[in-house]
Amino acid sequence: MKNNIKGVGSVASDTILEERKKGPFKDIYDFVKRTYSKAMNKGTLTSLILSGCFDCFEIPRKMLIHNLDLILNYAEVITYLDEEYALKPSLEIVEEYTKKELMQFEYELFGFYLRNHPVMDYRMKLGENLQVKDVKNYFDKNIGIIVEIKKVKEVVTKKGEAMCFATCEDEVDTLDIVIFPKFYVKMHFKVGDIVLLKGHVEKRYDQLQISVMGLKVLEDKND
Repeated sequence: MKNNIKGVGSVASDTILEERKKGPFKDIYDFVKRTYSKAMNKGTLTSLILSGCFDCFEIPRKMLIHNLDLILNYAEVITYLDEEYALKPSLEIVEEYTKKELMQFEYELFGFYLRNHPVMDYRMKLGENLQVKDVKNYFDKNIGIIVEIKKVKEVVTKKGEAMCFATCEDEVDTLDIVIFPKFYVKMHFKVGDIVLLKGHVEKRYDQLQISVMGLKVLEDKND
């Protein structure tokens, strides 16, 4: 855990590890009782929840986030009262985040997906088995590949036409793509979309990239 989760600093990590040496955490209330006043704040707890650190307590992550103020109120009360007098709040039941939301939270907090990368499901469905790590074997050839759009930079040529450079990824590696004006004008996509690219593998500044001639959005970020 130490320093691997965005928003969880070394002081918080050290506190959790020290408390865990005294015995396992019984539930979320036991956790906040033993750590909140020492090194934990709402932001840190939010990161821990969304990263799945409390999944062992079998409470949906969204339910913990939804009731976080109640949980933190209990943590503050317990510092003034004996545990027998501080009633654990009843949590309002809410449905869990969608699979896509959970994956996005994990990516934001860890920098990678803990679950199957979203492109994997589409690769299986469509039979497009090529991965980014294999692109180097297809230099100067046309390929089809499923990736997630991670960064987009639109530029305007000297002729006043829009074109695009973008960075994509799958579960293993990243890939640069370029889309020239005559193709880009027909395409509509954005960061976060899962897309099927059709294009030519070439080099740019000693790095491989795909000059994209066709793009189909398989999963829209806003879906």
